[in-house]
Amino acid sequence: MENKAVIAALLLIAFLLPQASFAKPKVLGVAGVAYGVTVGVPIKIARDIFSETKRMTGTLESDFEVFQDPIISQTRILIYFMTVPYGLVSGSILGTVHGVGNAFKYGYEEPFSKASVSLEEKEVAMKTLP
Repeated sequence: MENKAVIAALLLIAFLLPQASFAKPKVLGVAGVAYGVTVGVPIKIARDIFSETKRMTGTLESDFEVFQDPIISQTRILIYFMTVPYGLVSGSILGTVHGVGNAFKYGYEEPFSKASVSLEEKEVAMKTLP
């Protein structure tokens, strides 16, 4: 008997919830945040790994003045051995922080938008030093 009452209550809620105007934005907002976290965080991690590795490689190449060297040199190999692990670690951390931030900031306000999945940068929450 209790199971029938619970099922009837759930069916009533399921029927009335889509018709309630106050519930639609909240449900879409929560779904937008969940979508932003599951899809946007890996995208942002990959983008930040690439950008941090590229940034640090450029910094070290200018510090060691490698521009006159041939394309493959011992100095460049040493630089790549240092910058790739740095990019993996720092990009993973920054990507997670920025991706979750974008998901919560834009996923609730604009569900399923490019900004909520970190494909569009509206504003940078945390700037890194050049």
